Amino acid sequence: MDDAQAGALAAPVPNLEPAGPAMGPAGQSNGAAAGPPLHPLGARRVTVRVAAMLRSLARGGSAVQVDLAVERPGGITVGEVLAALEASYPGLHHAALDERRAVRPHVNVFVGGENIRLASGLATPVPGGAEVWILPAVSGG
Repeated sequence: MDDAQAGALAAPVPNLEPAGPAMGPAGQSNGAAAGPPLHPLGARRVTVRVAAMLRSLARGGSAVQVDLAVERPGGITVGEVLAALEASYPGLHHAALDERRAVRPHVNVFVGGENIRLASGLATPVPGGAEVWILPAVSGG
């Protein structure tokens, strides 16, 4: 794989319209959940939830959406989701990752309720429909 192909794995794609219900033969709903919207070329939209103290970096929102191209069977990883934040939400990206592109020590990142530090770190897969949470550690006394 050359550098251009490697860079395309997590390349942001244009915003997508929400997917409609899954349809079976003759246009009838097959009862399956629609799941995350898919781009015809294999893209997925991931929701990133943001803690209250970081919302100013997310234009005031409690969640942001990131669209990523999916071009391999393993899907996308937390690292790719966080890297994709840099284009639209550079402050949020910087709050989560340090200059080495590692999760900052005082920040916890969760996928589907699991801390990525206890999983595979930035290589943790983001399954379809899962949300990524960015939560700075809170302390006091």
